[in-house]
Amino acid sequence: MNFLKLGLISLLVFSILLFLFSLLIPSTVRVSRAVNIQAGKEKVLNRIDNPEKWTSWNELLNDKISVKLTDTTNSELRSEWKFGSKVIRSGYYIEESSGVTVIQWYFDFRNGWAPWQKIGSITYDKQFGPGMERSLNKLKNLIEKTP
Repeated sequence: MNFLKLGLISLLVFSILLFLFSLLIPSTVRVSRAVNIQAGKEKVLNRIDNPEKWTSWNELLNDKISVKLTDTTNSELRSEWKFGSKVIRSGYYIEESSGVTVIQWYFDFRNGWAPWQKIGSITYDKQFGPGMERSLNKLKNLIEKTP
């Protein structure tokens, strides 16, 4: 009986500590990557203004993902990526200076309050970051090689 009581108390204390630890983790996580492209802003915008053009450079796209542009300005494109039932907001910031265009690509993940959701979000940078970097480098190579 004492062993069972000790196990229940330990489980309760561990659960409380896990919950308190999860309070230190934000419920919104942004994964972001950027690249400098030796081309004008219009040339970059021409490659990213339509998700159908992304298949030539974007490694994160596949048959299970749908992308929809939600807002477009002269310096930002916002989109929604749908993975099954989960919708993730994404976007591109574009800024030009002296013939060099900086493009920053980000994903905003909104997690619930549950500890396992917040703790799971710690891995988002490792899951999405490398693919984002490779994709942006492909985009850079495509744009810089095109006359």
